[in-house]
Amino acid sequence: MIVDKVIEKASEGLTSSLIALNSDANASPVLLAVVEEFYRKLAKTQDAILGPDERLAREGLIELEQAADSARYAALADPGIAPETRDLIVETHDWVCIFKQTGQLLKPIDDR
Repeated sequence: MIVDKVIEKASEGLTSSLIALNSDANASPVLLAVVEEFYRKLAKTQDAILGPDERLAREGLIELEQAADSARYAALADPGIAPETRDLIVETHDWVCIFKQTGQLLKPIDDR
């Protein structure tokens, strides 16, 4: 199911982003806090997004997108962040937003 893959990719991306941020001495603590909030929001909304109630799923997805937007803006604004770390955060944001806007994936998923 597409939504399962989106949640999986967002979770993988957030885990990778947090690992990268904790290793990136030049990343700001504010950026780390914003990405941690994105991670908490994913954990909080995941059951609703994957659940059968379409209204709750949509509300959860909107809430998750807001956290994704904050993380993306913070990553783009941080002058010390490594480009690879920034790209991980932005790509994770994109997984959430593309799905929210289209209900489908625009990028192929590597199922290997």
